[in-house]
Amino acid sequence: MLDKRHLRFPDLAFVFFLIVSGPNTALHMQARQASRSSDTQPGQEFQKNRAAAKRYLSEEKAALAIPFLEKARAINGSDFDNGYDLAQAYKQTGQMEKARAEASHLLTIRNTADVHSLIGGIETAAHSPNAAAAEYQIAAQMDPSEERIFDFGRSLIGFESDADIRIFSYGVEKYPKSSILRIGLGEAFDFHENYEKAAEVLGQAIDLDPDDPRPIDFLGKLPVVSPETAKQIDQRFSQFLKTHPDNANANYYLARDLLNPKTGAPSNEDLFSGEQLLKTAIRLDPNMADAYFEMGRLFEKKGQQKEAVIAYERAVRLSPDQEKYHYRLSFSYRVVGKTEKADEELRVFQRLQSQHALDTPPKKHQTEGSDMR
Repeated sequence: MLDKRHLRFPDLAFVFFLIVSGPNTALHMQARQASRSSDTQPGQEFQKNRAAAKRYLSEEKAALAIPFLEKARAINGSDFDNGYDLAQAYKQTGQMEKARAEASHLLTIRNTADVHSLIGGIETAAHSPNAAAAEYQIAAQMDPSEERIFDFGRSLIGFESDADIRIFSYGVEKYPKSSILRIGLGEAFDFHENYEKAAEVLGQAIDLDPDDPRPIDFLGKLPVVSPETAKQIDQRFSQFLKTHPDNANANYYLARDLLNPKTGAPSNEDLFSGEQLLKTAIRLDPNMADAYFEMGRLFEKKGQQKEAVIAYERAVRLSPDQEKYHYRLSFSYRVVGKTEKADEELRVFQRLQSQHALDTPPKKHQTEGSDMR
């Protein structure tokens, strides 16, 4: 006989139900409970693994998330979100074949622009530009949004044709208020060495979103522009610094241009302003090697060779693979009488110059016969 002192209220109610319903109903209820427990256990395990994976993914620890994502997949291989996260995690950890396989499986679950964009990202990471462009093209055709067009256009930068320019131009026409598409178009013009046009559309991007530092960075890295365009670019830098004085790159770009004008020598005012801007850039970003290099050049112009050596040494420590840093440091060492160090830096410069000549890849992708229209 049951000792009711050891039963909680729900247990008493269940026993009463069994007594009035008879033994057959009792057996049936036990079977239903066992079945329900069996059904919910895999679901609970799936959610448990998903929760652990999400925690690691939120901490950007893809490698630690993968075992839990794989366990969840073993329980429910048709869950789209888990498969998507797993493919992304494989990509982030360099497991490209697994990433491809999981992304291909996702297509059998849901053939969407998101999946094709994911595959495009995987192929980009795997250095397969043709395959990446093909997937981004499918994604853009399925969903011609601003983001998809940008991804497709950017995947085309590097090919012989001007397809990248045409795709970005289409995007700008479709989304006339898009700053990011103009940034992409500027990057495409830059690649095709049309720097004047690049400066023009990057300026338009700044007009559309004056707080975005990305077009400023692209403008700062354009290699060759006319004196008139250079003046307009510097005006952009000055205007940007009025509202973003703590942007290290903008301080550096304007300083560099003031100290190295396209025509003539810098004025005393420009020399002073350039030096102050360089000091600000270094204060904001103490690891900016280019700023130390430019400071070294300024010290050379002022005849302060010992200070130039210190600045060049700092630039070399921060970015030892920059051949021009070693060349200028060699020159400054020689001026201050450190001949052995000058010879050593010159040898480093010559070695890096030869190495870079061998390592530099062709500028443009091979199209492998693909039609990238």
